[in-house]
Amino acid sequence: MPQTLEEYHAKIERMMAEGDALVMARDAATAELVKQRIADSALVLASYQLFVHQEVFAPMLEHADAGTRARVNELKVECIALTEDLRFNVRELKAQADDAPLDWDSIAAGVAWFNGRVRA
Repeated sequence: MPQTLEEYHAKIERMMAEGDALVMARDAATAELVKQRIADSALVLASYQLFVHQEVFAPMLEHADAGTRARVNELKVECIALTEDLRFNVRELKAQADDAPLDWDSIAAGVAWFNGRVRA
């Protein structure tokens, strides 16, 4: 897994670009790869959430004044809400991807939602 916030962001961007390309191609030969990438996304999100807590938020809170703690906690709540939103989407995508044959329209909609949510 990535070791810095920048590495996580780059990995997530690469995964989103790959997902866009796979869904756009709609090649039956890549259906298993699509399923694997959805599973990989769940692992990256879980790892990212833990990383951000341990390496970003915890150090910021360690010696912060009350105002900084309040703002960091607001950001932390937003981050948790985003990652939980994304994790729910990935669970839904995984359930859809387990169906055979792959419903490309449904997967494309889920990938588009996920990528749009992350980029927003």
